[in-house]
Amino acid sequence: MAIASLSFDQAPPLAVPLRFFLTAPVFGVVAGVVLLFWPHGMPVTRYAPELLAATHLLTLGFIAMSMVGALLQILPVVAGSASPKRCSSGGCVHVPLVVGTVGLAAAFLLERPLLFELAGVLLAIAFGVFLLMLGHALKTARAHNATVAVIGFAGGALLLAVSAGFTLALVLAGTWSVPRWSLVDVHAAWGLIGWVAALVMGVAWVVVPMFQLTSPYPRGVRRRLVPMLFLSLGVGSAGVILRAHVLTAVGVVGTGGTLIFFAAVTLALQARRRRRVRDVTLDFWRLGLACLIVVAAGAGALTFSRLAGGARETVLLGFLFIDGFAVSVISGMLYKIVPFLVWLHAQQAQTAGSRPVGNMKGIISDAAAYAHLGAHALSLALVSAALFWPALLAPAAVALSLSFALLGANMGRAAWVHRRLLLNNGAGEQDADCAMRP
Repeated sequence: MAIASLSFDQAPPLAVPLRFFLTAPVFGVVAGVVLLFWPHGMPVTRYAPELLAATHLLTLGFIAMSMVGALLQILPVVAGSASPKRCSSGGCVHVPLVVGTVGLAAAFLLERPLLFELAGVLLAIAFGVFLLMLGHALKTARAHNATVAVIGFAGGALLLAVSAGFTLALVLAGTWSVPRWSLVDVHAAWGLIGWVAALVMGVAWVVVPMFQLTSPYPRGVRRRLVPMLFLSLGVGSAGVILRAHVLTAVGVVGTGGTLIFFAAVTLALQARRRRRVRDVTLDFWRLGLACLIVVAAGAGALTFSRLAGGARETVLLGFLFIDGFAVSVISGMLYKIVPFLVWLHAQQAQTAGSRPVGNMKGIISDAAAYAHLGAHALSLALVSAALFWPALLAPAAVALSLSFALLGANMGRAAWVHRRLLLNNGAGEQDADCAMRP
């Protein structure tokens, strides 16, 4: 996709995505704190309350928060459409998403049925409003390209994942009584792979060539890879629901193969990129894609080996997907998207006689970004090891919180630089503060 085809004039105010980007790392810090209180010696199981709370703090509080904020910024630019005016600030999504995520984590930890109901309703409102905004943007889009199509696919997956999640919340609250174990797997598969992985693919079609100076993805990859992913997910989900192990295995192999192929193509494009200077975004992506390959291969191995159903191995693969792949790639994108947005909005706010904005390198320093990368890689190693050696759990949890704290500090610095640039360009204190508020 050519940069000239992007509609930067449709970009919302910086405060719209920034409120999501500044909030997201806080949930990562809290997830690390929650893991600190995991009882020592507790058997590792994917259904442990502390693990469920930390998982949803990461998936809803960090991943979904970041992806919703990014889409509110990217979709108008890529598709040339604007958000509905009644919710153009994103607050009608942000507030219930924040409160609902906190409520859901508290529900797991305190095991209070009422909290499950309240959290389920708030999260349904947040994602319902977001999906309506997404549908409006896709319907009014002036551009029709591979990224817009993938966003539509991912939106459908999100709807399915949210519906399954809302049902599970009501089951845990005691309101409904339906078989939940198959529903848990479907919820996780469509939320993590159908929503997160597919959306990363669609965004990659734009941001990898644009920010990492690679060649474009082959046209066939952009057009066929996500439909193949969804076909495999559908087959695997049918196998889980019908308890047909052959279908489940076919779905796992197809999904894993598609993810590995995406990772391999991306790594190959990055290896041949035009600019050979070291880049923190590239390093985050490489770490994330390496984790994705391990997860996809590991899931296939578990399916066809005696380890199938092993609690520690299953939790490890889930963690490597969530924190190893998704958090790594999102962090890498934030280190390009946020400085670019700060620079772009500062340029647009320039007036005659104002000071030059400068380049994007001064917004978040490489040293600060690499400090976060080092802490993130350390937390990945420690948490993975702690699943097998519980004595490492405390330092692993601290490292996890530190990693997200460093990311939050870097995002906060970008917001501060934006305010300073506005003041340097002649904006008053009140105007600068207004520009930072949705």
